[in-house]
Amino acid sequence: MKTSLLILAAICALPAAATAQSNTSISIAGGAVLPVGKLKDTQSVGEGGSVGLTFGAADSPFGLRLSLGYDRLGKKTVSGKEILGSRVFSGSGDVLFTFPGTLTKPYLLAGVGELRMQSDSSGAKSRSRFGFDFGAGVSFPIGSRAAFLESRLQSISQKEARPLRYLQLMLGLLL
Repeated sequence: MKTSLLILAAICALPAAATAQSNTSISIAGGAVLPVGKLKDTQSVGEGGSVGLTFGAADSPFGLRLSLGYDRLGKKTVSGKEILGSRVFSGSGDVLFTFPGTLTKPYLLAGVGELRMQSDSSGAKSRSRFGFDFGAGVSFPIGSRAAFLESRLQSISQKEARPLRYLQLMLGLLL
């Protein structure tokens, strides 16, 4: 309770100019999901999507994005046996670094989160694991809005095994 009051007091103490110059946007994205490494042996290309909330200041290259995602990896036939696909639900927090630009703005991102992976087979249990991601993108104007093209590598930790990884190629809108 004391911590919550301290945080609230700190927010209220922020200068009005700093909060007036903040940029907050909602992002919606969708695209392809490509398994890499060990995951490529049992899964094929799929699709995914995400919704996020991005915070930043107009005069700073740094920002923060909180996002929720859903990715679906496709089934694959290995040695004549069909292996069903998987679904991944994720929640992550990413730090963004935006390079200066006038119309198009390249950026880097890296973050951590929790990913819940579940096989499409009946009765399969989901596993919630710690994960991290990193990637790059570029935002560009479309009318009065902005769009972005982004690539991120998602890495899901495994107990006593190598992490499972897949690449997201997303096209999105900033609202």
